[in-house]
Order: sequence, then C-alpha cells, then structure tokens
Amino acid sequence: GYRLWAVPAAALLLAVVAVPALFDRAAELPTERIKGGEEGPGLMIFRKLASGEERLREGALVRSGDLVQIVYRSGGMSYGAILSVDGRGAVTQHLPVSGGESVPLVARDTLDFAYELDDAPRWERFFFLAADHRFGLDAIVRQLESGSDLELEAGIRLFEFTLNKTQKP
Repeated sequence: GYRLWAVPAAALLLAVVAVPALFDRAAELPTERIKGGEEGPGLMIFRKLASGEERLREGALVRSGDLVQIVYRSGGMSYGAILSVDGRGAVTQHLPVSGGESVPLVARDTLDFAYELDDAPRWERFFFLAADHRFGLDAIVRQLESGSDLELEAGIRLFEFTLNKTQKP
C-alpha cells in the first residue's frame, strides 16, 4: 500500500531523504524486454504513484516530495557506487550509504530505500559508477561537491541520470 511519511524539517536540507523501500520487490520492474542496450550497465529511476509506479526517463520533470526508487543493472561489472547531486550542490551517497569504497554489485538490484526529493532547485543528478575493480569514492565525492567535471581512474564507467525539478512560481 501507499503511505505518507512525515519528514523532519532538518531532513529537508538533505538532497534526498531515505524512507523505507516502497515497491514490492517481486513486482518492481517491468518484465517485458526493451530492445537495445538493456543488458549493459545502467541506472533506472522509478517514481511512486498513487497506483503503482512509473519508470522515469532522462530529463523527466519531478517535484519536491516525489518518492523515487533507484534500480541499477551491473551489466557484468563487479563493483559500483551510486551518488546524487542536487541543484544546491549537496552530494548524497546511495550505494553504499556510507563508506569510502565501491561495493560488490549483483546483476540487477533495487536499493533498499526510496528517496523523497527535497526542495533543492533545478535538478537531481544521479551518478552510477561501475568497474571490474574496487575503487575509492572520496575523490569522486570531492569533484561532485566542487561542481567540476568528473575525472575518473581508468576502468570506471559512468552513467548519469538527471531529473529536472519544477520551479515554484
């Protein structure tokens, strides 16, 4: 079922707020196959609706308060991390939630938490980094915080997914 969560005011300062996973793990992903590129590494974002959920496309319009679920496909890569940056430049680590290193990936997984988008302006950008070797996250987080282009060590593949925020009048 669909429930509303109270969000403490302090949490609204964060890029996203973790809430318990919203989707029935057995039914969260479409079963039909989409031609082209579905087997490679990638990132999918779903938005919770009153009746079920919708898969968001790159550049989709979202609002403060939307609940989103992050799903990744490893595409055979062994290690990975998922981070996001909001329109204020705040960086949030989603996978792993804490720690300074990438973690082992499974073939396809839904993160354990859904996230409530806050009122940061302009966008929410998600970054899925995947490699065949373990890699550190500290330098990546620093680059994201500074707003500079990511310079990654050899062997790390980057997949970016941007959600655009509607502006309040």
